[in-house]
Amino acid sequence: MTAKAAKRQGGAEAESPKKVAVATAPEREAHHATLREAQCTDCAVGLLRQYVSASLRRQRKADPGNRRFHLKGDEALEFSRTTPLALQLVGLRRERGVAPGFEDLLLVLYDPALLVEAERPLLDAEGLREANLEDTQAYVDAVLEDRVHAPPRDWPFPGVNVSCPKCKHWRVAMFPLTTETGHSPEEAARGTKPLHLSAIAPGLYNAHFRIAPHEEGAESSPAPSRSDDAPPEKKNQSNRVALHEEDAASPVLRLSEDAIPVRRRHLIAELLKSAQAAHDRETDEVIRVGFLEKDTATRTSQAGPALNDADASVTEPQSRTDVARVAEHRRRQAAAVFEAFKARLEAQERCLRLEDANGTETQDFTAQGNALAHLEVVEDETAPMKSGLRCVFKTPPSSPPRTLRLTAESVLVTLGTTSGAGFHPPGVGGSGVEARQVFRSPEDFKTFLRMAVLSKRALCPARQSTCTGSRECPTRIQDLEPCDFGACGFRFDYVLAETTRANMEALVSRLGGPDWDALFASS
Repeated sequence: MTAKAAKRQGGAEAESPKKVAVATAPEREAHHATLREAQCTDCAVGLLRQYVSASLRRQRKADPGNRRFHLKGDEALEFSRTTPLALQLVGLRRERGVAPGFEDLLLVLYDPALLVEAERPLLDAEGLREANLEDTQAYVDAVLEDRVHAPPRDWPFPGVNVSCPKCKHWRVAMFPLTTETGHSPEEAARGTKPLHLSAIAPGLYNAHFRIAPHEEGAESSPAPSRSDDAPPEKKNQSNRVALHEEDAASPVLRLSEDAIPVRRRHLIAELLKSAQAAHDRETDEVIRVGFLEKDTATRTSQAGPALNDADASVTEPQSRTDVARVAEHRRRQAAAVFEAFKARLEAQERCLRLEDANGTETQDFTAQGNALAHLEVVEDETAPMKSGLRCVFKTPPSSPPRTLRLTAESVLVTLGTTSGAGFHPPGVGGSGVEARQVFRSPEDFKTFLRMAVLSKRALCPARQSTCTGSRECPTRIQDLEPCDFGACGFRFDYVLAETTRANMEALVSRLGGPDWDALFASS
């Protein structure tokens, strides 16, 4: 992908230093700062650039520790046409979205190659690497001949045309998906919500993704809804997705770097349920027997093995009637859940804000005078588990302490990092893949992965005869080769941004496809 970051009007001086470009295939350049103006609101590509630029400038302020992934205040994103079939992957997530199902978008922008014949897609060599042309054409033909998983009618160039004097000509394919997932295998099996939802944070991720084998895992579900207004049929739609065994074995696009920023939404309601479960896990009888065994062992070690029956008869009734001791044991069990949660966050994550169950911000920890000092586990007689978790804010030494208790309506939003991220078909989990971009339909995912394979066939600068060696692979993606699984180092770029629902609807409308409701009708 060859999107760039271009300077906006009224920004810094022209001699501002350029960002360091990250190597990517095939042009060896990626998003970077240029000094020329690039603004357009007349076409879908111009709107997309505008929305993404605004998001990446905001993210720079929210996540100062990862600024290399973001835009400075005088920069705007620019998409540069370079080589035909070079894919520019753009994820667009609804800002503070709480809708059920798949209401995010993946847009794939590219310059289609020329065709010699219209009736039978025959690629022209202009702009393509000649050494790759024969194999690229063979892949186009193999997909066209697939009778089990037929390609879309506009293969090998899915999407719609966007032409603009400023933005030039593009082919744009659009796929509904969700960019926020979080079910663990155990939670998916029980049909319960996760403790947190994970999503790749907005950013420019150059040369970060590669085609790779899918790592087997349990079924994964899209982010659960936090809106009670969603129709029941939509809430349950993800549970009705059925996949063939070949889908579970299909390759995916996976993160190839060590770690990238991830945003987590911690559902305090689920944390409270876990604490309550720990509080209630043992019966009073089991707890008292444990006390008796511990007390007996302690008395034996102090008085020696000659503990008589009279001593034991005194200890047992005392343990069985010690209600306060049982209650304290239960409280500590619940508090241990809060302590583990607190320790994990303090070691690995940065707290950004609090939201309510509808996604509305209630506390901004990045605002001046509202910084969070730490989380604190406290005794809480009003809670069923007699323990709770609260925020402690930074205050001047002379000011009284300021705290805020976390309730079941609270959602704690944090920033951390993850080494597990990728693009997946629906209903298929992935071992160690925390932040998944999950497609709405298997057919959309097939089309997307075929586009990625075609791009790699055409553009890989290291392609040679050994790339065509035999390999057992699923029939759903035709003619895969060993190097399609990342062996040659070919990488894809990805940019993820957040914008409003209104902006996403405007973009869909400008692309000339179905309206918003029709686009997501089957999700």
